[in-house]
Amino acid sequence: MTTRPCSACLQAIGFVRTPAGRATPVNPELVRCWVTDELPALGQEVFRVTLVLTDGRILRGYRALDGAPGARQVAGYVSHFATCTDAAQFRRPTVGV
Repeated sequence: MTTRPCSACLQAIGFVRTPAGRATPVNPELVRCWVTDELPALGQEVFRVTLVLTDGRILRGYRALDGAPGARQVAGYVSHFATCTDAAQFRRPTVGV
């Protein structure tokens, strides 16, 4: 993945093309983890996962233990909007509010 500095925070970012053909900024480190769609059992720590997959789709779920029943191993990138200190300057204004 080719990287360049973010114009706001200067951290290295890469881009992944979405199914709609748009480029979305991501942190360049590939993240691998186990994910499930099921909410963890009562008393277990809830850790939400949102990744941009290499094909541009967004995956949302909950972190799971390695090999847990119903869990799958995924690899993707963290959206740079989640970690950029100046992400607000790139947000589009809300229409009709």
